Amino acid sequence: MSEFIKWSDDYSVGLKEIDNQHKKLLNIINKLYNSFINRDDEKIMTEILNDMAEYTEYHFKNEEKYFMRFNYPNMQEHMKYHKIYINKINEFKKDLEQNKKITYTVMNFLRNWIVEHIQGKDPDYVLLFKQNGVV
Repeated sequence: MSEFIKWSDDYSVGLKEIDNQHKKLLNIINKLYNSFINRDDEKIMTEILNDMAEYTEYHFKNEEKYFMRFNYPNMQEHMKYHKIYINKINEFKKDLEQNKKITYTVMNFLRNWIVEHIQGKDPDYVLLFKQNGVV
């Protein structure tokens, strides 16, 4: 399997639970990329997008559970970014259902958003999580 996004320690937020979830998200994007490169049937890509949406929601809800538990001050703003990503994934799913294709633009969006979010937004909560026992 080709790696569209290769995990790097640069993506680590230093919390094992969150890093493992991020790795899984990157793996799903890589799976979609391989399906895209292989020109797989839209049904296969839809299944991968469904997996992506489901796991992304699980991951975001996990983070948001901690936001609420620890009273994270940037919770609303951070959750807004989560909603944007979920909405885009759902938009891509609808496009596939309407016989529109996955494109490099879609793949680049998925990669760039997740990398920028992991490196740009997620580090903001790490200290709070660590102070409250998340490892």
